[in-house]
Amino acid sequence: MALESISKALGTWRSTGLSDYISTSCLLALPFLLTYTLTYIKAYWIKSTNIKHGAREPPPAPYAVPLLGNTIAFANDPQGTLRKML
Repeated sequence: MALESISKALGTWRSTGLSDYISTSCLLALPFLLTYTLTYIKAYWIKSTNIKHGAREPPPAPYAVPLLGNTIAFANDPQGTLRKML
């Protein structure tokens, strides 16, 4: 009887801990996902307006880390990053 109540208590504690972990992870990932989504939309919009109006400005490359932009990707693989941007 006592073992059953302990296992139920531990099971409840573990499931609560897991849901807290998932919700915290989602909240931490949210700014990065929003930044990437907004910069992607901005790059797509600029690219489409450049095609319509004949402008020759390059669109900004989408990035996920606010304030750093593509610095980390460029530091790891400059040629690959530039190929992806073009």
